[in-house]
Amino acid sequence: MGQIEIIKKDDLSMKIEKTKTAKKTNQIIVVIKNKIYLYNKVEGFWKKEMESDCIYGKNGFSKNRIEGDRTTPIGSFEILYAFGTEEKPNTQLEYRKILKTSYFSYDTSKEEEYNKWIESQIKIEGEHLIDYPKQYHYAMVIGFNNNPIVVGKGSSIFLHVKGRKKYTEGCIAVDEDVMIYLFEKVRKGAYIIMVEDIKDID
Repeated sequence: MGQIEIIKKDDLSMKIEKTKTAKKTNQIIVVIKNKIYLYNKVEGFWKKEMESDCIYGKNGFSKNRIEGDRTTPIGSFEILYAFGTEEKPNTQLEYRKILKTSYFSYDTSKEEEYNKWIESQIKIEGEHLIDYPKQYHYAMVIGFNNNPIVVGKGSSIFLHVKGRKKYTEGCIAVDEDVMIYLFEKVRKGAYIIMVEDIKDID
């Protein structure tokens, strides 16, 4: 007879199970300030699969983020897809390889392009993704300001590999080995909850 695993609830798992997000998915990445966790729903219970350090926006967290304010948006967002500089790595997520033509637009004058992945032969007002080979070796697009997209609310919010700085422009960043682990474990339909304090999870 196989051994039965007893899943113990912790404070965070109990918080997660009461959220609206928990009704939408069986997998949630949780960021609480400088800590990141991966939780999976197993036989009706939320089980912690991973815990690590992370960094966030230079100006902290915000419920009312705007373009360029260097804050990390508070809230619950779907993980839309993965991307990076590599040929498709080991991931179950949709994956886009960065090309020399790959941008993520922050051009507020072009509503149809704002906060979207754009392939362009000419330079556009946006993040030229190939210019960040370390950070975007492995990365995921967080669905902030996605449906609907509000021009000027903020763009290019990712979960990615840490660079040299001890902060980001609003993204969440982790060590590369942590990002590789998340690439292998995170599935389509996963969400990320980002807050400054556990009490902000609702």
